[in-house]
Amino acid sequence: MRVGKVRHNNIVLVQIYDFAKTEEQNQILKLVFARQVEALGKKGDLLVLHTTSGKSPNLIKAAEAAKARGVATLALSAKGGGPLASVVDHCIVIPTDRTDRAQEIQMAIQHAICDAVDLGAVGKG
Repeated sequence: MRVGKVRHNNIVLVQIYDFAKTEEQNQILKLVFARQVEALGKKGDLLVLHTTSGKSPNLIKAAEAAKARGVATLALSAKGGGPLASVVDHCIVIPTDRTDRAQEIQMAIQHAICDAVDLGAVGKG
């Protein structure tokens, strides 16, 4: 394991909210990630989306916002990929209907991608 300086400017989009109490709040929450992508995304970036169903309106809107800004998109999904699979540039669909297994495998894939990026950015280490 290598410990060192972070070599990439990574931004994690987060959704923090209390339970929505009105339909208006529900509609606003469907745009939380899209608004962050619109504010922070730029051509050459990569938006990685994790989902177990591919049905989240929030993630679909974020992928659409990314495409509009020239941001590449990759989804890690399960349960057939859902509607999100047809919106993103690349979709890795875990062949399971089990949420827990999908999440475990997605995390392993995400770590492998990060390792590959790190090796490419700083050389083999």
